[in-house]
Amino acid sequence: MTGPPNETAFPQMEVYLFSYRLTSLILGFVIAGIIIRLVRKDLLHTRYSLLWFFIAISIGGFGAFPRLNDMLASTLGVNYPPIFLVVAGICVIFLKILTMDIDRSRQERKIRILNEKIAVMEAARKVETDSGPNIPAPPAANRSE
Repeated sequence: MTGPPNETAFPQMEVYLFSYRLTSLILGFVIAGIIIRLVRKDLLHTRYSLLWFFIAISIGGFGAFPRLNDMLASTLGVNYPPIFLVVAGICVIFLKILTMDIDRSRQERKIRILNEKIAVMEAARKVETDSGPNIPAPPAANRSE
């Protein structure tokens, strides 16, 4: 009779799963705590913290409930459930890099526009300084004595 092993038949496996669950749950809480601290110190913008909170909750959730990964993988047609998390992680990394590039492009565009405005202002200031009021210099006194 073959079938999936019963977790209660392997007490060592049960301890291992509990340890894995606890470690993942603690890791999720630690990441969430670090994110909250970075947001409060204004080192991480609130807009970016949402993705990191999602990652922390995912780590804690998949660690605390490993069967959730199995159910999601089988629902999506993935035959080997652990690879589902790897593919999902790669997709999240890809989306994060894409949003970073979009944000950087937007910032570079703003910097270029600001540089052009500064150049125009400096040129106008130079023209204004060069063509300032033309007051003739006082005549030099002839001291030929």
